[in-house]
Amino acid sequence: MIDYCKFPHICNDAMISEGVTIEGNVYIKTGVKIAESCEMRSDVFKLVIEENVEIQDSVLIVNATGEDLRIKDDSRIGRGSKIFASIGKNCQIGENVEIQSPVGDNCVVESNSIVDDPLPSNTTLKSVIKTEIS
Repeated sequence: MIDYCKFPHICNDAMISEGVTIEGNVYIKTGVKIAESCEMRSDVFKLVIEENVEIQDSVLIVNATGEDLRIKDDSRIGRGSKIFASIGKNCQIGENVEIQSPVGDNCVVESNSIVDDPLPSNTTLKSVIKTEIS
């Protein structure tokens, strides 16, 4: 049986800035901070933002995975990132990162990176900048 919920569940002490959109089956736990212009959506399966997560400006989190998507305790997501898969505990996600595959616990993903394969726990993914010389 699918647990479908039309309305988000938000803890009283979560700090949510103006201009944030939260729609559908979204659970926001205690100590969460969400900056302005963020968007979180999940229709059928749950999107759970666990305790003490910090989400900076203009982050998009959409659950279209076919299973619950979790941003686990004590993680930080940098400005402008796009999240489409779960993130483990105590992760640091840089600015303008795209997460397409799950990220394990204690990971660092540097700014402007794309995670398109599962990232094991305790991994640092460095961004690669390609420059063409003409």
